[in-house]
Amino acid sequence: MSNNDFRLEDFNSNDDIKSEVVTKNYILRMYFDDYEKLIKFRNYKMLKEHNMDYNLSKAISEGIELLEKKYPDIERGMEKTNFKNGRRSRKNRLDDIKIKDSSANISREHTNFLNDFIYHKIYKEENLEYTRMELAHEIISALEKRYKGKF
Repeated sequence: MSNNDFRLEDFNSNDDIKSEVVTKNYILRMYFDDYEKLIKFRNYKMLKEHNMDYNLSKAISEGIELLEKKYPDIERGMEKTNFKNGRRSRKNRLDDIKIKDSSANISREHTNFLNDFIYHKIYKEENLEYTRMELAHEIISALEKRYKGKF
């Protein structure tokens, strides 16, 4: 070894490697009112609880965890389920409904739960008209219930 060699001992040691959670970008379509509630909740977490790292993805993940607790008996590992194509509305008046598309980086476990949750809603509850907007509404409603008065 010459005098010009530079070495760092334990530079590649496994102790310093953090386990990273694999995330997936999940597209959510929601009623604009729900989106505004989500923004207000995120602002509450950041400003009142001083959690400056809190973002919409963390809010969505927290809502999914609340759904997992609310529906503990949902069968897991179901086949991938897609929503029925096309927009639907309870009122059948889409012009009156404002919709917001957003996305969240959520863990693979949360993605798998959402798939099982959607499967449950469509096939077990026999709700073929279940929509992405209803899914987002359920996630946000779970947060609202947990954090009453913070929206």
